[in-house]
Amino acid sequence: MIARRWIPAFLLMGLVVAAASQKSTNSSEHTASEEKRTVTFNRDIAPIIFQRCAACHHTGEAGPFPLLTYEDAKKHAQQIAVV
Repeated sequence: MIARRWIPAFLLMGLVVAAASQKSTNSSEHTASEEKRTVTFNRDIAPIIFQRCAACHHTGEAGPFPLLTYEDAKKHAQQIAVV
């Protein structure tokens, strides 16, 4: 039951991390309104992780790897997306 709640968060995080790794070919394509809609780890993803994942995903708990920083999430982005 709990795992079903985590799936959307993991998928979202995986997609965001994957999208963040792609480079824009033309920086002039971005307008101020588009930048406001850009998903960021700190504003959009971290609150989800801290609310739903970090309780188990930190040192000494049941989660097999920590999910406390952007670097933690990025290291496991593909795995998170699959799960």
